[in-house]
Amino acid sequence: MATGPLAAGPGRPKVGAFPIVSGKANLVTDLTSAAPPDMTAISDRLTRLDREGRTAVTRTEIGVKSSPVASGAYSQGVAANKLLFVDEVGPYDPVTRAVVGTTVEEQTIQTMENIRAILLGAGLDLEDVVNSTVYLAELQRDWTAFDKAYGSFLASPFPARAKRRRDSQRHPR
Repeated sequence: MATGPLAAGPGRPKVGAFPIVSGKANLVTDLTSAAPPDMTAISDRLTRLDREGRTAVTRTEIGVKSSPVASGAYSQGVAANKLLFVDEVGPYDPVTRAVVGTTVEEQTIQTMENIRAILLGAGLDLEDVVNSTVYLAELQRDWTAFDKAYGSFLASPFPARAKRRRDSQRHPR
């Protein structure tokens, strides 16, 4: 069972009821020492804001060492308004940042492992994904191989999915 700032458990809401708090928190972990945010403090703050007739937004950065770290002004993942947004993730080795694999299947497997690492850092897993956008260099050529590898990580009900052709002039990671 997943644990972390978005996971359900004693004293913690279910994924659909993640509390929202203003400000920005930072949660960077190697997955072995993840400390979830203090849910009591978050709940107290929400109660106070509710009494004042105000709303709040939580922006909690989710970062893990087991997925390639962000190399610019963005985060691997951000939890906000009961949702987790994961940055565009590719088939990169978390340490060397080199592309892993030469086939669509190998690169899809590495990409899914990188996504899983970020989700685990938030106390979630691939079963919690509800939507994805897929970028492939050649949609027609690569689709079948990609879909087989992608599908091996997921179970029904599958996430909704959009697919796009990747621009070959894209900036390097």
